[in-house]
Amino acid sequence: MALLLRGNIDNRRWDWAEGDIPWLPAGEFPAAPLADLRTSLTSSLSVWLIEDDRSNLERVVAALTATRDHLDKYDYILFDERLIGDAGVHAEDTGGRSLDGEANDRWHRDLVQLTSSHLVQLARLIHRHGQPDRVLEPRVKELITGAVRAGLINSARLKDQLRQDVLSG
Repeated sequence: MALLLRGNIDNRRWDWAEGDIPWLPAGEFPAAPLADLRTSLTSSLSVWLIEDDRSNLERVVAALTATRDHLDKYDYILFDERLIGDAGVHAEDTGGRSLDGEANDRWHRDLVQLTSSHLVQLARLIHRHGQPDRVLEPRVKELITGAVRAGLINSARLKDQLRQDVLSG
């Protein structure tokens, strides 16, 4: 099965194990990771489909990081698409809002009609089975630059500071 990517997370929120948080009762889940699963006003959550072989991972990362104000590292978490079913969540193919139109059409999904219970269950499953990762700033620059050179992203659509950061030497 494919993977799903949730981006713009803070890996520190996911870096804990059962028993690490002294005040947390057994079986409970801390609230901090839920901040990375912030939903829209319609109770949907934006995620990106990543192929089994991860062949589109760097393209999706380039698409997402190209929407930022400035160049920075990029934290994300990958999890098996089957986890959404285990959490009782449904996905819909929806257009994304990155600067790569083809990526938006091919790989963006919304997890829809989310309740608070769904979100907590999904967070538990992602924490247990997900793979947090980071792309360092120099690589982010390479990915965006490559996407611009390949014509996947129009450099004129980059925000001024990011365009300056990416296209300078």
